[in-house]
Amino acid sequence: MDSLTKKLLEIDQALYAHEWAQQEALVAAYKESLHQMRDSMGAVYRKYAEGGKLKVGEMVQYKRQANLERQVTGQLKALGQKTNKITRKALIDGYKESYYRTGWGVETFTGIDMRFGIMDPEQLKAALVNPMSKIKWTESAANTIKQLNAQLKSTISTSIIQGRGYVETNKIIGKQMNMAANRSMRILRTETHRAQVQGRLSSLDKTATAAERLGLKMTRSWSSTSDLRTRDTHITMHGQQADKDNRFHLPTGGSTDGPGLSGIPEEDINCRCSIVAAFPDLEGEAEFEPGQKIEGSNLYCLI
Repeated sequence: MDSLTKKLLEIDQALYAHEWAQQEALVAAYKESLHQMRDSMGAVYRKYAEGGKLKVGEMVQYKRQANLERQVTGQLKALGQKTNKITRKALIDGYKESYYRTGWGVETFTGIDMRFGIMDPEQLKAALVNPMSKIKWTESAANTIKQLNAQLKSTISTSIIQGRGYVETNKIIGKQMNMAANRSMRILRTETHRAQVQGRLSSLDKTATAAERLGLKMTRSWSSTSDLRTRDTHITMHGQQADKDNRFHLPTGGSTDGPGLSGIPEEDINCRCSIVAAFPDLEGEAEFEPGQKIEGSNLYCLI
């Protein structure tokens, strides 16, 4: 019989597939915005450039530069709204999928109805907030767009002053958009993972309550992904069982309810670890199975 640990790790792969779909949507939003900016830049160069260059005096005097910058700001505002919508969906879906799939996994493995029922709407609201972070993800996302807007305005101004051509200017804009896309991706990936872990914890809390009534002992363990991108501290954490208060203790000295929930940026950002559970009375003291490798790059390229 397969262990519950193995079943939960298989569920993690399914959760990652859902997360990946939202990552792709985020990349598509940035690509669309980049195309819009290039179209706006192209229109200005085709209409006003002489010898492939824009004249500073005319761009300022006729407010052509200001109009272009307003277009860029409007495009970035729309981009910010799209990325927030995508991230919110990723968090809510991540929490729900993790909660219900974990419950299904436990019930399928044990053959016991744990009475999970319908999720409390307040649980979904909690998925949108990181209780351990001093800076909300919405603020980080807004700062990413704000910083990008300042960079692009600077690029437009500098390109006009230095007489850069359309191709060179758009190459710089592409690089800046690419950097912002990866910052947004880091936010989405980190926060979605956090919501997935919270969903699993909520499911395991219900499982523990039901198991206690049935006289069953349940353990929780930290499962690290096994590849070269895994932090050394998280490799050390692999297989650690939670203490009596269901807390895990990091080698750096901090403690946490689970991966991505420590409130320590260097431990939480881009974390891909998970929590697995076991019923020793049903499985025996089975050897802890290693975390599965999750494919996928941390970086995206728009150009």
